[in-house]
Amino acid sequence: MLKIIAFTEILLCIFYILKTGSLGTFLAAIIAVAFALVFAMTHADSLNTHNAYTQISSECGIPAFIRYMATLILTIKLNYRMYKSCSKLQQIDGRLTGIAFSGFIGGIAYVVASTFHHIGYGASLSWMGGETLALWLATQPMLSDISRAIPRIPVSERSGMSRS
Repeated sequence: MLKIIAFTEILLCIFYILKTGSLGTFLAAIIAVAFALVFAMTHADSLNTHNAYTQISSECGIPAFIRYMATLILTIKLNYRMYKSCSKLQQIDGRLTGIAFSGFIGGIAYVVASTFHHIGYGASLSWMGGETLALWLATQPMLSDISRAIPRIPVSERSGMSRS
């Protein structure tokens, strides 16, 4: 009986070490969801992961980590595109450029903060992603109308050389 208890304790220690390390990502995908949920409920305070990225991947698995990273990347990418588009056009109000730039800097700050803190389950990424998507959807028709109204200069006239 003592050997069974010692073996069980060893297995639990190995599982805890693997779960809190980088291999926890693969364990969460392989081990049954029910066992992972029971473990998470019994150790509800934290799994002692390093940052938000390892927390999401260890506790929720690879599909959730991919979605988390896609949300981060798209938030930063869309804000950067809006900032570049709005800053090039004179017809756009400067406030839209400022909002897009603030969203871009906020996205970078969230990525840095996620490296050092457990903020993966907070509502801040949801708010930032929602605001980015709303601003992007609101500005796309306006940006496409303005870009169509700007006259296009042929390539031959831009360089000062004409085709003969």
